[in-house]
Amino acid sequence: MPLRGTEPIKNLPMKFSRQCPVFSGVGLLLLLFFFAAGCATMRQQRAKKMPEVIEDLSSEDRGRIMAGEIAIGDSPEMVYLAWGRPGRKISIIRDDEELESWVYFGYRREYIDTYPSWHSFDRWYYDLESDHYVLFPSPSFRYPHTATYRVPYVRRRVEFSEGAVIAVEQLQQ
Repeated sequence: MPLRGTEPIKNLPMKFSRQCPVFSGVGLLLLLFFFAAGCATMRQQRAKKMPEVIEDLSSEDRGRIMAGEIAIGDSPEMVYLAWGRPGRKISIIRDDEELESWVYFGYRREYIDTYPSWHSFDRWYYDLESDHYVLFPSPSFRYPHTATYRVPYVRRRVEFSEGAVIAVEQLQQ
């Protein structure tokens, strides 16, 4: 006679199955549809706003722009399609030539540990075991505390002269 609880389970009162609507074919298709609806890249969204620029490009240039690459001689519209709106536009006058520079920023996180001063310890409690008063931090105090800052840096810069790219600077990762 087998031990109690080791015999195979038969005739369960409820059937356990994967008939949940999420796992059914229709539910899975709906889930995929909602997931795919937001998957258009930013370049594709910009290209939909500027179809006339995309249509005028050769297939090689179109593929390069949609891959996020720019080259010397590209127009500002092509740079916008590839990299998006710049963080800053700077006008430069050099040797009687008017240039425009587009600056793209990246952001990195910096973590700074902050430590409390003695003012943070403001509660005195009587400790029965040691038979004296003990100084404890206030309940709202978190020790140690880490502050997070977003620090911008220049990631890319493009210079234009007479409506064409003449220089590209890009930070190497």
